[in-house]
Amino acid sequence: GMMIATLAPWRPAPQQSLQCRVLPFPGECFIWTGPVPTRKTCRMSVLTLSASDFDPDVRVAAFQDAVASMCRLEITPDDSASFRSETTIGLLPGLMTGQTMRSRCGVVRTQALAAETGDNVMVHVPLSGGFSMYQQGGSNVVCTPGSVYLDPNEMPGSAEFHGERNDAFYLSIPRAFLASAGTSLNGALREVQPVTPQWRLLLRYARSLHEELALLPAEEIA
Repeated sequence: GMMIATLAPWRPAPQQSLQCRVLPFPGECFIWTGPVPTRKTCRMSVLTLSASDFDPDVRVAAFQDAVASMCRLEITPDDSASFRSETTIGLLPGLMTGQTMRSRCGVVRTQALAAETGDNVMVHVPLSGGFSMYQQGGSNVVCTPGSVYLDPNEMPGSAEFHGERNDAFYLSIPRAFLASAGTSLNGALREVQPVTPQWRLLLRYARSLHEELALLPAEEIA
């Protein structure tokens, strides 16, 4: 039968577990095959969560824990009772992709959370709605569909998602990989960039990879 799992350390009740596809990618998880969760090492590459599967008083915490594999945030919705979110995160060696929908909310990455997040560069790609963002060392910016924002994850900051529905795609790339490829984005960090043909090629490939990840054989994921 289908296994129910969540990335440690969050421990929801069995009836409020995250639905995950269990695929060849290392990670610690909790498996529910009965009334008692069992900690084990599993190999996962896709994590999917819908806030509607959770009671209103734990929806925000569930969303925060789901996106923590990409970045650590504190989320404050306009209305906790009606907060909506859908999240799918793809985990590959040295690369993370994410597709999210969230209702209107504010997010904060404190100095402490930034220190726990790592130094990946995250590309924010709004598909509907949009957000305003301020990060330490940058300016106040607004990012809407047709543009991308380059987020150095080690920097604290805050953002406001303004739409009733805000869809976005995310691509998180380690600095070490960018350096080894001879790519530097330092001049573009904390800035909004227009989606050029080059960006479209990269993002189309990344979104296709995200959508097909669950179907890829293990040797191709590695």
